[in-house]
Amino acid sequence: MERIVAAIRNAQTILLTTHRQCDGDGLGAELALYYALKKSGKNVRVVNVDETPRKYRFLNPDFHITYFSETPDLKIEADLCLVFDTNDQRLLEPLFSSVLKPHCKSIAFIDHHPVLSNGPQPTKESLIDVSSASTGEMAYRIIKALEIPLDTDIAKALYTSITFDTQLYRYIRNSPTSHRIAAELLEHPIRATNIHR
Repeated sequence: MERIVAAIRNAQTILLTTHRQCDGDGLGAELALYYALKKSGKNVRVVNVDETPRKYRFLNPDFHITYFSETPDLKIEADLCLVFDTNDQRLLEPLFSSVLKPHCKSIAFIDHHPVLSNGPQPTKESLIDVSSASTGEMAYRIIKALEIPLDTDIAKALYTSITFDTQLYRYIRNSPTSHRIAAELLEHPIRATNIHR
């Protein structure tokens, strides 16, 4: 965590992404960091492999996300790329080989899934925490470590992430963490029932 926080503080241009056919966890985590890093004055962009599924339109992803599938000739230079909800670069192809690897000085995976025994290994800068019930919990901890205050946009994205990957808080890995974070997020007017639906 300290290494990730230091890398974010030292970077001016930051690219955020998640695996193809994104789900609520990866999407919510990257959008939460997008809003938080914007507040802290960073030059930040979200670029995903492909379009966001329609069920996540309530997060207004098209206002903030560039889709590689629509603009494959992207020209982006970034100090740091944060990849959410996967530690397998193959789930980012062809974005990973075309844009991330050649144009990002550093790439870090932020994920709660076990690292594959056979397959590409995450970069040494990565943060893998299999005790977290969602990538959203990890994004929350990063935002807190950066001392960026939560707001409604950040809270809504984080709540979506955690709610999705815990399947409405049924799978919390025997930890109260998901509930504690959710309680704090619900202090903001995020309309939780709409997110559940």
